Formats: sequence, C-alpha cells, structure tokens
Amino acid sequence: MNDALTDLAQETQRRHAELIAEANRLQSIEARREVRDSLDQLRQDFTSRALSITGVSAPYLWLPENPDHAVALAVRNDIADTEMRLAALAYNQDLFKTIRETRPGGPLIPPAPNLEKILMTLGLILIGYFILIDQR
Repeated sequence: MNDALTDLAQETQRRHAELIAEANRLQSIEARREVRDSLDQLRQDFTSRALSITGVSAPYLWLPENPDHAVALAVRNDIADTEMRLAALAYNQDLFKTIRETRPGGPLIPPAPNLEKILMTLGLILIGYFILIDQR
C-alpha cells in the first residue's frame, strides 16, 4: 500500500468529516449548498492528487482489485455519497417549502382564531339566553 496515498486518504477523510459536521450545524439551504460545493472541490482535489500518486490518467481506470486504487475509489465515492445526500436534503427542503407556499387553502398552519369575533358571538348568545329566560 502506498503511504502517500494512505496519508492523502486520511487527510481527505478528516476534512470530509469536518464538512459533514459543519453541514449538520447549518440550517439554511444556501449554507448547506456552500458545504456541498466545498465537498465537490475536496473530491476534485483528492482525485487529482490520487491520480498522480497511483500513476493513472483518469479515475475510471482505477481497478477495485488493486489495493491503492480501491482506497482512492472508496474515498472518492464516500465524498460523492455525502454530496448526493446533501443535494437530496436541499431538494426535499425546497420541495416542502414549495408545497407549503402553494398548497390550496393557504399555509399548513391554520390561522390564529379571531378572538374578537368569538367574544362577540358568545356575547350575543348570552344576551339571547338571558332574553329567553326573562320571557319565561
């Protein structure tokens, strides 16, 4: 196993873990997109350096049965998987926001009750009740 590739893989996975932790702390879709962009750059940088270490001209030439190539493939695929999950999360948040905003009948949260109307109605009912009692 190539020590330079192992060091690169460990360094890359440490940075990958930091970016995942950062994405978990963030709430906004835009901020998570920035993390996704950082992950994409990390994957590209790793791929470029791993290609030169393994002496291969393109990632599709890495063979899973070669231990060095397997490490490079694993790290690269791990980062791509995280990117895909963040993209799906952003898509779902956008979708739910769109559904919430365009749903017939308005937002999902019912409007607050109009206390003034409720009190007026109760007052009229009470007045009607007292009028009925007085007439008996």
